[in-house]
Amino acid sequence: MQNLLTGILFLCSLTAVSAISKYKAGDKLFVLSTAGLSLREAPDISSAKIMSIKNGAPLVVLKEDLNLYPFSLTEFDGFELAGYWVKVLTWDNKTGYVFDGYLSRYQAPKKVILKEHINEQYVIAEQYMMVHSKRKGKRVTLPAASEQFIHYKQTFVNGASVEVNAGEGYASYTILFDKMTTFEEAYLIGRALWLDGKPAQVAFDDGIITMSNAENVLVATVSLKNNVPLLTLTSAD
Repeated sequence: MQNLLTGILFLCSLTAVSAISKYKAGDKLFVLSTAGLSLREAPDISSAKIMSIKNGAPLVVLKEDLNLYPFSLTEFDGFELAGYWVKVLTWDNKTGYVFDGYLSRYQAPKKVILKEHINEQYVIAEQYMMVHSKRKGKRVTLPAASEQFIHYKQTFVNGASVEVNAGEGYASYTILFDKMTTFEEAYLIGRALWLDGKPAQVAFDDGIITMSNAENVLVATVSLKNNVPLLTLTSAD
């Protein structure tokens, strides 16, 4: 029994579980915060700031203090990011603590270029997912109405999928993430991928996050489908 308990405590010390995806010591994670992320000397918001880590920067998780220092903050009215302070190593060999609520296995999205919607070989959602997993088979063509230019689904080896539905004056791109991705990660990815990290309006109602730009031309929603995050990106003229 003592050996079993010791084994359980050892596993708990190496694996962190937070609002953002599970990770362990030695994992490389990426910063998903367009405002950057503070690296601090100690696991406390009032601790001295060592530096600001830029959005998209890779970090390596160190094993010390995993799951010991919970922290949360309000992202916007009615929605909170909860997680832990975690000790990390930066790309330039600095060590310190960051809030893991802005970390992800997924890389930070690049700014959307609207012309890529249809004219490029892969639309923006598919391009983004291809960075993280190989495609599984070919695109599957889905039924399309007369006003639709294109309607298809692409699945990926990691279990994720992308559905593209575009027509005259509108386009819709839906990402069903893999099972390890969390609702919070999908929110951070959608905000950056579709709205350059700066939505004009954000609301959280009935378990769904809705974000849009000032003109409501670009809209991103985050919901759950069978407990897996679903990110829908739409544009309209």
